Amino acid sequence: SALQVASHWVHVLLALGYFTVGLGIQRMGMTVVSIFSAEVEPLSTAQPLLDIFGPVLGMQVYEAMAKRIRESHAALIRIETENQLRKQHIQELEHEIQKSTEAEEALKDAKEEAEAANLSKSHFLALISHELRTPLTAILAYGQLLGDSSGPMSKSTNSEIQELGTRIKKSAGHLQNLIDGILQFSRLDAGRTTPQAEHFQLRELLDFLVPLAELQAQSKDIRFILDAPGEQVSMYADQQYLRQILINLLLNAFKFTATGSVTLRLSIDGPLFLITVIDTGIGIPTHQIDSVFEPFYQVSTGNTRKYCGAGLGLSIVKRLVTAMNGTVHIESKIDHGTRVDVKLPDIILVNKL
Repeated sequence: SALQVASHWVHVLLALGYFTVGLGIQRMGMTVVSIFSAEVEPLSTAQPLLDIFGPVLGMQVYEAMAKRIRESHAALIRIETENQLRKQHIQELEHEIQKSTEAEEALKDAKEEAEAANLSKSHFLALISHELRTPLTAILAYGQLLGDSSGPMSKSTNSEIQELGTRIKKSAGHLQNLIDGILQFSRLDAGRTTPQAEHFQLRELLDFLVPLAELQAQSKDIRFILDAPGEQVSMYADQQYLRQILINLLLNAFKFTATGSVTLRLSIDGPLFLITVIDTGIGIPTHQIDSVFEPFYQVSTGNTRKYCGAGLGLSIVKRLVTAMNGTVHIESKIDHGTRVDVKLPDIILVNKL
């Protein structure tokens, strides 16, 4: 029997409507797929959108989609460029870090080699100095024996031999000062000595220094001037360090002063202990003042050298003052003399009236 379908006109209209909508959706889907297909680049035509949405709305949709695609493409290119730049920058940083690491390793090796060489130098200086002191002691003894006009050899030696003995003693004494300076410097340079504080009176220090300074002044026919506190001053510091500082400053001042005077001024400024040594000697050129603290440095060198010494006095002073957390400053003018100021902050001072 034949299939009978309701043929009411409303049903027919609904069926036709559904069919038309279905065809439209299918066509629109195919259009969108064709537009966004990776194989179609760029959009070749806006006709499919015009067919679906009409000329006006279709063109608007097409332009909006094209704009979004162009913006996405530009953003993608920008991101890729930025990533490439970041990668290049990272590679440069890695290269710089590698170079810096290699430089640090080289500096570390060089530092270790320099420290080892410096330690070897200090050991060598100490060894040679000790070896030199052994025969030097005998030379000093023989010089003293021959040069002493009232000693046991005075009756069996004439004045010429006594004069020779005096010269031997003087030269040996100078050599001993050089050796002592090298020994002191080598100990400081190797870090084998540190300040050992103790209680003592300032007068004890002056009782040791003043005779030495007066003897130097008499030998050069110049004046020695002492300006120190009159009251009793108790101190807490390394007395040997202070002695070495003052001895080196005074001997250096006397060595370079032929006429005039050498002044030692000691004072107290709150917690500071101030040492000032002023001479009327040859002075130091301005451009060489910073160099006089260097080991073995001499203002006059070569065949023009007039003053003997190893050039360690002020270097030793600088190291001793630094070890005591102090400062040292020099002012000088050619042919007008030199002034050295030392400030020591870590010394406990008690004034007793």
